[in-house]
Amino acid sequence: MCRQLLTALVVGVIFVGALEMGGAEGKPDPTQLAAMADALKYLQELDKYYSQVSRPSPRSAPGPASQIQALEKTLKFLQLQELGKMYSHMARPRFGKRSEMVLPPGDALMEASERLLETLARRR
Repeated sequence: MCRQLLTALVVGVIFVGALEMGGAEGKPDPTQLAAMADALKYLQELDKYYSQVSRPSPRSAPGPASQIQALEKTLKFLQLQELGKMYSHMARPRFGKRSEMVLPPGDALMEASERLLETLARRR
């Protein structure tokens, strides 16, 4: 008896659930189709716009001017590096250790600058 009641309850729940779900629509609503078409058109426009923005233009391609600027930056970096080496011996080392003061050759900075300028002149 209890088993029959349980079976009837399960069948009833399944029947009510099937009624609540409703039937499948054979054809979508025309307003939904129009909204979907508008959304797809909008996404295509966004894709077109951002694909144009993300590509580099021919004007931004590296040319001789950017190479010259890169060499100038390298020259400045090497000059700063040489200055850093020159002044690092004068700075007080950490943890109380002191090193002897060693002076770099006076023309080291000029030699590095001249080498870079020669390289720059050859590339022009």
